[in-house]
Amino acid sequence: MKLLTAFSVALSMALMLSPGSLILLGNSIGATCSLFLLFIPVAIGVQIITAMTYGQLHSLFPRGGEGLFLKEALGPIPAIAVPLCSRVCFTVCASTGMLVTAGFVFNEVFVYWFPNFAFAFIMLGVLLAINLFENRVAEILQIVSVLTVCLGLIFLCIVALLHRFPVEFTCSEVDFTLAMRAACLGLLLFVGFDLAGSLKRNRKDPHENLTRSMLVGIVLAGALLCLWGFVSMIRVPPDKLAESTIPHTLTARIIMGQSGRITMGIVVLAAACGAVNALLMSVSRWMADMAFEGLLPFLPGTVRNRPLFPLLLLTAGTASMMAAGIAGSPNLDTYIRAGLLFWLLHYALIHLSALILKKRTQYGPKLPQGTGYMVSRVLSMSLILAGFIGLMWWENDAASLIKSMAVISVVALGIGLIGRGLYLKSSKIENNNYERKQ
Repeated sequence: MKLLTAFSVALSMALMLSPGSLILLGNSIGATCSLFLLFIPVAIGVQIITAMTYGQLHSLFPRGGEGLFLKEALGPIPAIAVPLCSRVCFTVCASTGMLVTAGFVFNEVFVYWFPNFAFAFIMLGVLLAINLFENRVAEILQIVSVLTVCLGLIFLCIVALLHRFPVEFTCSEVDFTLAMRAACLGLLLFVGFDLAGSLKRNRKDPHENLTRSMLVGIVLAGALLCLWGFVSMIRVPPDKLAESTIPHTLTARIIMGQSGRITMGIVVLAAACGAVNALLMSVSRWMADMAFEGLLPFLPGTVRNRPLFPLLLLTAGTASMMAAGIAGSPNLDTYIRAGLLFWLLHYALIHLSALILKKRTQYGPKLPQGTGYMVSRVLSMSLILAGFIGLMWWENDAASLIKSMAVISVVALGIGLIGRGLYLKSSKIENNNYERKQ
């Protein structure tokens, strides 16, 4: 039970401590300095309310997955399209980027002669094999990866704080637009805490344990990101942080020189491994749940705790993108941002689902009572939607982002309609066969 708890917390923290989060944190600290550190607690509060809503909705549907309460509140098409637009799209695109990043780090920091793309493919293959054949090894790997990231960052922070600061840096005045964009970006740091929700079926008490794992993950990751952001702010000039594509490595090198660079290299490899492993494991299980709930076409060999075909599909998509050379394309970053924005929208719809179900007689009495519940959910949903709109509004290349989101939406809706049609057709056939037997 202790291993399962540690594993679920590690799943919850995986994306929040990914290489992309470290880059986002460093660039935002460089652009707004201490102001961004003030936005992080607000984002933590918003996502804590979202995590509590997740747990409460799961308690309403103890035998089903997330798709059930989305379908009950919003209908089958949103219940299919929203997870596909957010989690599935982000998993394929972000895994491609993180694996290639890990390959470059391994090549540049540790073994110079080893091809970076070969390392990326090897890591993907190893993660696929572990998830297919050894679930317990995948769980232990997840815990070790996240723990390595945490210990590495804490070690660098301690070294930085124990030494006298050589230079004091001053930040230029931050304008309103930049500050508001940074506030919206703060919400993206905590996307992915709900990955722990894929373990619901392994729980004896899914509601309380699921909520606790998410809350612990959000708080621990938030505290560590605040600490690392503070260290980056006091040790690195703001303009260098804002302009760097690897601000975390820049900070580590300033703190400990070559030793810091190696330490951060280990952190990045562990972060990429943990994030990709968490995405493949959790999203494939969600896809299996959706198939069992009639929201996606059912594929032979798919079981909830070992989803063969969803795992193969996600891995094949990632491998295809790496093989096609998309990893170095600006379009990949655009699709990753699109997936993150859809994930934020997904959180808003979770709150909306809770508010809708609260009004229904069969579900309302089972949810917390009082105006505080309604106000907190409306406030959290409003802030998430404001962040979504703000990120769209202040996007540097808004046209490309909107185009990418439109493509993802059309594909997801098409899959949703096909999947729903196949499910209804198979249900009709089963009903006809049953009536003939009667």
